[in-house]
Amino acid sequence: EDNSVKNQKEENDQSWDRSDCRVMVYNNLKYIKNKDIPKLFKKWLMTHQDPGSIEITHWRKAPNATWVILTCKTKDMAHKLINHINDNKITNQKGKELFATKAEGPQNKRSRDEDESKTHLDSKKRAIPLQDDQVRDKLTPLWRLSYDDQLKEKLKKMIRRCTAKVCQEVKKKFQLLSRESKRNPNREKIELYAWLQSKRAIEVRDVIPSPNQHAYRNKCEFTFGYREKDEKQIPSVGFMASGWSGGVSLPHVCQNIPWEFCALAEIFEEFLQESPIPVYDSRQHVGLWRILTIRSSRRNKECMVIVQHAPPCGGATGRQKEDYTSLFDGEKKRLLNMLVKKDLPNVERPLEVQDTYSTLRVTSIFFQEYDGLSTPPPEHDVQHAYGNTFLTEQLGDCKFQISPGAFFQVNTECAELLYQVAIDKVREIFPSNTLLLDVCCGTGSIGLMCKKQGAVSSVIGVDISKPAITDANANAKLNNLEQGVRFIASKAENVMGKETSKLNKEGLVTSVVAIVDPAREGLHQDVLRSIRMTEMIKRVVYISCNPTGSLIQDAATLCAPPTRKFSGRAFRPTFAQPVDMFPLSDHCEMIMVFDRITKEDEFGSEEQEA
Repeated sequence: EDNSVKNQKEENDQSWDRSDCRVMVYNNLKYIKNKDIPKLFKKWLMTHQDPGSIEITHWRKAPNATWVILTCKTKDMAHKLINHINDNKITNQKGKELFATKAEGPQNKRSRDEDESKTHLDSKKRAIPLQDDQVRDKLTPLWRLSYDDQLKEKLKKMIRRCTAKVCQEVKKKFQLLSRESKRNPNREKIELYAWLQSKRAIEVRDVIPSPNQHAYRNKCEFTFGYREKDEKQIPSVGFMASGWSGGVSLPHVCQNIPWEFCALAEIFEEFLQESPIPVYDSRQHVGLWRILTIRSSRRNKECMVIVQHAPPCGGATGRQKEDYTSLFDGEKKRLLNMLVKKDLPNVERPLEVQDTYSTLRVTSIFFQEYDGLSTPPPEHDVQHAYGNTFLTEQLGDCKFQISPGAFFQVNTECAELLYQVAIDKVREIFPSNTLLLDVCCGTGSIGLMCKKQGAVSSVIGVDISKPAITDANANAKLNNLEQGVRFIASKAENVMGKETSKLNKEGLVTSVVAIVDPAREGLHQDVLRSIRMTEMIKRVVYISCNPTGSLIQDAATLCAPPTRKFSGRAFRPTFAQPVDMFPLSDHCEMIMVFDRITKEDEFGSEEQEA
């Protein structure tokens, strides 16, 4: 009797656990609804020789997700469905190939109480490999288009999702003030500015193309993890193109990655095969090797490597039970020997990647210990282990030293074009007595190039990062531009008003141009307030890496009518120039110029009024 009860329980458990019958299908469109999945499923099977041989009983898709989970009637049906989708290259409505794999079952789910060795084993089991084209689709989504078509797509995006949105947001500010004036009769009604009333208030120029469309990146960050090789999961380093579930993808297939980064990825993978220390698992916060950052200067034949790792024991969560302290120093020495013993080797890559091999060696190596759960700030300490303490790069007539955590444009050749456009717009404002206020100046590249070309008489650069300001001062000395140039480690809003007023009283400056090149989150509200209040600032040259996001809000704040919070005359956009800093991707840089408005900008000319 006991045996029959036990057998019945096992049968019930098997019927409840349908994990072997579940299939996960990736690369679906985000906005497909659950009710549409059966129709979609039938469409996938249209090319199958016997569509009736595969049946689904359940399906599920999370909102905005690109994956669908299907439960088939039997395990054999699930296997047939996976093979059919992958072998026949079934695509979604936009032509992107689908990818099917066995869904994760409840028996593979991880318990928080599992020991470390089991955690790493599970991580390896969960890695689901992506095909080469899927990696490209994730990381460089425009790679299938010709370069002319890429530029056309980006121009449309800049018009529809940047400049048009800027005008919409400024108009919303007027609408808000209009509603307030109706509620408060003492408040003066403000008419919509004349420049906003034209059909296309901001003219967008054609996108400036990148000189190089392949192998243009001078910096990459790779993640340590696992990838599939010869039906085994091995420790590796590369891109997490679809998160941990997709495992690590080597960078070789991405056309924007230079060969030296691929060569270093191979060296690190070779190192990891023999390393007794596991890679870091960001979900369980155990393991050691975390992030590999590579920077290179092909012009100066230099290459910098920064290896981020967790503490050898302990860590922020206390889950690291193993102590790797005794092994870590030996592994660092072994890694250094592998990296510096000879020139970086050439690597095999797909034929469509256009890149040329040339001799290059690793010239700088750093380690960075970090026990946080996300990413460290740029100024987080690094430990110098080999070679130079910085990378040097050439931009135009200037040389720049770049510290491990310093910001620098990732496309060197295109950065020269970007900066030249910005410099030319600065030069238009009487260079003989103009101060350039370089906000978020980083290593001082834009300000120093402006000074070198005589576009301004003096430069004040401001950045909250002390290491960046250290680099900027060193770069001013390196280029013999110390006279008339100052870099200040401070919040911009604490410096702008005081410094411009001081120079004005001394009669050294009659006008100020501000260049801002903020991170993706845009400018702080206090910086925007200071720009509006500093009447000497006649022009703002805004370089945005996020033109469809933070630029829109910042532009609306600069261009809106004066309020108590944002006083001072408003600006208006007078120039919009996209620059393709990131070929093959859907990102684009934007230079937008803002000038203080005139009476004509506010009310229109007499001819317009007539």
